[in-house]
Amino acid sequence: MELLFLLLSSFLFILFLLHALDRHRRRRLPPGPSGLPIIGNLLDLGPNPHESLAKLSQKHGPLMTIRLGSITTVVVSSPEAAREILQRNDEACSGRVVPDAVTALEHHDVAVLWISANEEWRTIRKALNTYLTHQHKLDTLCGLRQSVVDEMLEFLRESGRKKEVVDVGKLAFAVALNQMSNTILSQNVTRYDSDDIGGFKEAVRTLMVVDGKFNIADIFPVLKPLDPQNIRRQAKAAYGWFDKVIDGFINERLKHRESKLPRFGDMLDSMLDCSEDKEDGFNRRHIKALLVDLFLAGTETSANSTEWAMTELLLNPHMFSRVRQEVSTIVGKDGNIEEAKVINLPYLQAVIKETMRLHFSVPLLVPHKTETDVKIGEYVLPKNTQIMVNAWAMARDPRYWENPLTFMPERFLENKIDYRGQHFEFIPFGSGRRMCPGIALARRVVSLMVASFVYHFDWKLPHANEEIDMNCIFGITLLRATPLETMELLVLLLASLAFFFFLHALGLYRKRGMPPGPAGLPIIGNLLHIGSKPHESLAKLSQKYGPLMTIRLGSITTVVASTPDVAREVLQLNDEACSGRNIPDAVTALENHDAAVLWISTNEEWRTIRRALNTYLTHQHKLDTLRDLRQNVVDGMLEFLRESEKKKMAVDIGKLAFAVALNQISNTCLSKDLASYDSDDIGGFKNAVKTLMEVDGKFNVADIFPVLKPLDPQNIRRQAKAAYAWLDEVTDGFISERIRDRESQVPRFGDMLDSLLDYSEDDEDLFIAGTETSSNSTEWTMTELLLNPDMFSRVREEVYAIVGDNGEIQEAKLLDLPYLQACIKETMRLHLSVPLLVPHKTETEVKLGEYTLPKNTSIIVNAWGMARDPRYWENPLMFKPERFLGNGLDFKGQHFEFIPFGSGRRMCPGIPLAVRVVSLMVASFVYHFDWKLPHAKEDMDMNVIFGLALLRATPLVATPTLNKEKKAMEFLFLVLSTVIFFFLLFQGLDLHRKRRMPPGPAGLPIIGNLLDLGPKPHESLAKLSKKHGPLMTIRLGSITSVVASTPDAAREILQRNDEACSGRLIPDAVTALDNHDAAVLWIPPNEEWRTIRKALNTYLTHQHKLDTLRDLRQNVVEGMLDFLRDSSRKNEAVDIGKLAFAVALNQMSNTCLSQNVTSYDSDDIGGFKTAVKTLMEVDGKFNIADIFPVLKPLDPQNIRRQAKAAYDWFDTVTEGFIKERLEHRESKLPRFGDMLDSLLDYSEENETEFNLIHIKTLLVDLFLAGTETSSNTTEWAMTELLLNPDMFSRVRQEVSTIVGKDGKIEEAKILNLPYLHAVIKETMRLHLSVPLLVPHKTETKVKLGEYIVPKNTQILVNAWAIARDPRYWENPTTFKPERFLKDELDYKGQHFKYLPFGSGRRMCPGIPLAHRVVSLMVASFVYHFDWKLPHAREEMDMNDIFGLTLLRATPLVATPIPMNTS
Repeated sequence: MELLFLLLSSFLFILFLLHALDRHRRRRLPPGPSGLPIIGNLLDLGPNPHESLAKLSQKHGPLMTIRLGSITTVVVSSPEAAREILQRNDEACSGRVVPDAVTALEHHDVAVLWISANEEWRTIRKALNTYLTHQHKLDTLCGLRQSVVDEMLEFLRESGRKKEVVDVGKLAFAVALNQMSNTILSQNVTRYDSDDIGGFKEAVRTLMVVDGKFNIADIFPVLKPLDPQNIRRQAKAAYGWFDKVIDGFINERLKHRESKLPRFGDMLDSMLDCSEDKEDGFNRRHIKALLVDLFLAGTETSANSTEWAMTELLLNPHMFSRVRQEVSTIVGKDGNIEEAKVINLPYLQAVIKETMRLHFSVPLLVPHKTETDVKIGEYVLPKNTQIMVNAWAMARDPRYWENPLTFMPERFLENKIDYRGQHFEFIPFGSGRRMCPGIALARRVVSLMVASFVYHFDWKLPHANEEIDMNCIFGITLLRATPLETMELLVLLLASLAFFFFLHALGLYRKRGMPPGPAGLPIIGNLLHIGSKPHESLAKLSQKYGPLMTIRLGSITTVVASTPDVAREVLQLNDEACSGRNIPDAVTALENHDAAVLWISTNEEWRTIRRALNTYLTHQHKLDTLRDLRQNVVDGMLEFLRESEKKKMAVDIGKLAFAVALNQISNTCLSKDLASYDSDDIGGFKNAVKTLMEVDGKFNVADIFPVLKPLDPQNIRRQAKAAYAWLDEVTDGFISERIRDRESQVPRFGDMLDSLLDYSEDDEDLFIAGTETSSNSTEWTMTELLLNPDMFSRVREEVYAIVGDNGEIQEAKLLDLPYLQACIKETMRLHLSVPLLVPHKTETEVKLGEYTLPKNTSIIVNAWGMARDPRYWENPLMFKPERFLGNGLDFKGQHFEFIPFGSGRRMCPGIPLAVRVVSLMVASFVYHFDWKLPHAKEDMDMNVIFGLALLRATPLVATPTLNKEKKAMEFLFLVLSTVIFFFLLFQGLDLHRKRRMPPGPAGLPIIGNLLDLGPKPHESLAKLSKKHGPLMTIRLGSITSVVASTPDAAREILQRNDEACSGRLIPDAVTALDNHDAAVLWIPPNEEWRTIRKALNTYLTHQHKLDTLRDLRQNVVEGMLDFLRDSSRKNEAVDIGKLAFAVALNQMSNTCLSQNVTSYDSDDIGGFKTAVKTLMEVDGKFNIADIFPVLKPLDPQNIRRQAKAAYDWFDTVTEGFIKERLEHRESKLPRFGDMLDSLLDYSEENETEFNLIHIKTLLVDLFLAGTETSSNTTEWAMTELLLNPDMFSRVRQEVSTIVGKDGKIEEAKILNLPYLHAVIKETMRLHLSVPLLVPHKTETKVKLGEYIVPKNTQILVNAWAIARDPRYWENPTTFKPERFLKDELDYKGQHFKYLPFGSGRRMCPGIPLAHRVVSLMVASFVYHFDWKLPHAREEMDMNDIFGLTLLRATPLVATPIPMNTS
């Protein structure tokens, strides 16, 4: 209390001043408990703040404000609020306030835990990811970590022999410490029998306690020099110890390297290499700080988790036994537990996750700080607000966890929750960019320790279980210092700018004729309304105050235009009067700003410069003349990307695009490159241009209060001057060099500089305006295309059509590619580079409608707001290039809802060059390369930074790999030299045999007819068959294939020669399935195959079995209908294909397992969608290893590897289902009576013929074949019905006749609706899911008509071509269900002009189930809902993508409307 009294006397004046000034801001903060004067809520915290805060949040809500001294803190206590902070506002909330104790670390300003998330932080994180936590690095050093565990086991055996008690926590700390030191230094740093463990234990404990202790100097920064609690002094001693120890490690290693001794290859070697390269400014200070961080964060927390896990296991012997039993399954012959396998043990991992949930190492995480003002829901958190995420409270909240105080690992077996920061009820390592980077290593260390403790030893406690002390000591950072910068600035402004208050009063009469707008504060006007993203703030304000709105920024009156009509009024009807500029103070730093075309008045001088630009830069003839120079730039870029691809290096696409745009401009202007693509700062240009784009667009108090210009209070003009001076010197150099060339009578270059020299002007503006905006648009276009693979593929396909014979993309033709141009336009709409354009100024008094704008009024045109206005754009926040197809909208300033380049005389003059540059870059990126993101698509940061240009907040980084099709062709060319001998040999031997094969197109040497197939083989083969006949031979590499394209030819193969043609050629991708030799789809039709088919027919597709499980499937449909009703209430559009997939998946899982495996509102549907999509694509993709089997060991296209990941996922999931069911049966619980029960019974009765491997493989087959094809058919059926309303109505009317009294559609009755089934049959005809069926193979030599087909020949039945052949179908490309009402055609394989499920013994066995699933889904969709498309029917994209199945290129998305409200 004495301390409080002293504080009171010294802080009272500041308290009341800040309280008065801050009152308006605090009204928008979240609620919270009232605090005492001076100390705020300190007394509310108690000894365990995490528990106290959890209790307070129950009263004040999940987002709560507390005040700790002078520090305002927001506490987050629910997953939803945590997601809002750590994901949606990740960047804005990523700051840190460094505790006073941490400043005792000499290198704290480069410590990854504490520095801002800037470029230096990214460099350190990159070093961590590369040299510590990368999978390869961890695997490389696992032998060292294993030796640590072996030594621990030896110590424990010795303790066991001596009957000595072991401190498990201290031992775990020593092991974790040695694991870390071996990973970093290849050596132990402690012994297990040492009491203090080499001094580390005391140092770490000291730092964990003092860094987490309440420190009065942190909440009252004025006391920091005094260090009143001696905390910084204690920390300094411990940090000094660490510094000395680590310095010793580094010096020792440097001496070792100087002696030319062999490298250790550990993390320290790698970091020293990196520091010697000096590429990223990574130096010894970074290494020292990083090692301190790792020894601190990587030892205590791992040891703590291990100690708690062992505590819980010793309290729960049955769990201990279960872990031991699981670990025993992966113990090697030498008795060692393999680290790589231990991390895949589900129950052990569940134990560790549950430990981390119940016994959080860092209960409040490391506090965050807002870097800017942040809007969280209805609240606004000011810049520099401390944020505490009470992860401990969320992990014990009964709303998210059943029996949260009970240790129950099983909860993690039932869900997919992990600790990677995506499930916000469980974030032991945090989330977002500040998430702990050491997850991978920590997981291995803790898993290996716990597994070793449990497997190798029993443990005897010195007391009864119930006497174990479960209390904990709190020690984690709570308090931060937050300077109140905004309020201090306002106080200063108030004192220095009072004069403007008087002027404001005098000017009120003039404002009466101005447009309306929000009321502003004295002096500063509407500054507080603007926020960090003025384009968004102004768009919101315009919704209240109208399309023409007045705001006041300091002494500057500004009118904001926010609709196309008003923009037209300003930029077209009053173009001349509104063509002035207010020159920002930063621009005056340019020595010749009074001659810059962007800023000077539209006078004679301006017209002269514009004429020069139009003549020598943007004229069509000039652009064509210099085209080859620009092509050379792109060739250089492609060479760089190919080199990056070889090195598997990720590429910063924005930085590369900037370099390319810069070289495109410099070649057009100067006939030379200015940047190399592997240069980090690209010759200094990137830094200069970035600086100028930021400072020219940054809020500058000197611009709104001109009296402050001489002071340059924010140092903005000084920064601009440095960048402008650099550009001025560089352009001066170019001009001087060119003048010398001209004086020396050297031949002219004929470029823009030669022409401009005649006008005596330089071209600085071009380098600024022509590089950043082009690279920005390119980066955003690539971002959207990588997020939308179907669009990426469509652009690639379009570009493919205009590629020249030399493989080059022809620039002139790119401008005529409608979809590419639509993508670029849509990027410029959604991600406008200059959102508010460059502001205009009235040159005279101007009348706009009913308002009069005085001379010198600033005018802002919010082009961003108009481009996202739902009155002019449907679904404006969605990236949808199709909106620009066929509507004539362009960016030439005539369509005022879309003016990315402005309009009128001030419109950007560089449009023609910009369009060419961006088009050529995007086309080259897409055509030549595939791109691998370093994260999941859903993790893409789409935030922006506002400046003069709107930049991506996070660079787009991706790794290029050569376009798979191109790579395949290039690889074939290489293969040519190695397989030519075999080709000539076998061709000579085979000539006599081929004379009796069906005819076919001539093929090229080696590759045969590969080039004849194209991207859609079913269509190409249909065309070839018209020339070569219904039975046609083609050669694909070393594989001879016969293609059947008529019903008679299909009958000959699938019926008359069914047995002889029933084999399979197994694709290389399928061999990635461990048990593919037991997969019914691929094994030969032998006794094993007949056993599996019999099981399928008995337990899946039999009429009685299907009827028995009908109610389970009906429940699935009810769940779907509930989801659709909820979507309808929210007016949310539904992806029908994705929903159909989820329903088909749950239908199959209920038939097989009596349970759902997915929810309808899950984006990836539990992982199934990705796994199935991957397998359907890779199993159906062209694979060079399939046509040249000698290449299979190489897996040249990485296809088998992709398939293996997906198959392994399925294997784990299905094994889990089976294991769970076996445990259920062992518990003597009632049977489910589903397919899995039946298969298990069957396997027990016929163990030699049918075992668990067959069951696992069969479940994989069913989930693959029974979901994608059914959902695909449903999606196409709905597409056709929505395009044909009369058919939709007829299906609804027919379904209504069998609806029960409860409103339910009865599955049994639906099978007898003729028109519904005609619709489904016609869908399967016109949109065949598997267009070439699954290929067959001849088991013996076969006579087909007059031809002899040898053994092992591949046979393709082009069911797609047959189903569209006008000889068998009237108007075959028209959707006409009525054709199936006239005859008895069905899909059971007897009518060979219609084979959607194949025919013969290899026909799909799942027809009865598929028939029911698709019928019930389509009937439910049609009967219960009307559907609203997001576009006109005629705009429906009917393209498909070829794989093993034929998928819709664009998902079918529509909004459901309940039928009774339509």
